[in-house]
Amino acid sequence: ADGGSKVDQLLGKILFSQSLVKLGMGWPNDMAKLRSSWPNLQISSSAVNSVLELPQATQCFYANMSQSPKSLSAIAKRFVGKMLDKTQRTTNWEARPLSQAQLHYAAMDAIVP
Repeated sequence: ADGGSKVDQLLGKILFSQSLVKLGMGWPNDMAKLRSSWPNLQISSSAVNSVLELPQATQCFYANMSQSPKSLSAIAKRFVGKMLDKTQRTTNWEARPLSQAQLHYAAMDAIVP
């Protein structure tokens, strides 16, 4: 099998797994981007198991729902005590190869140090 089909298989296993919780910030948009990058991946966002949207998850910590943080940066600041560096957010993500700064940004945006 080629590398693409191995990635497709791995993504399918991750997305359909009920034991792996997928954290998201706008999950339907994330899935649309994933499908455009991996056209062979035949998965709808509603078919994915165990998805938790971070903004909704943080609401349980607030009596007034309107006070709960809505962005990943605000969530990280509130619960982890660190701000996220968003300087790479508006760079050209279509260009390949991605720069080291973009790769670092993507990793930090995904794991929140």
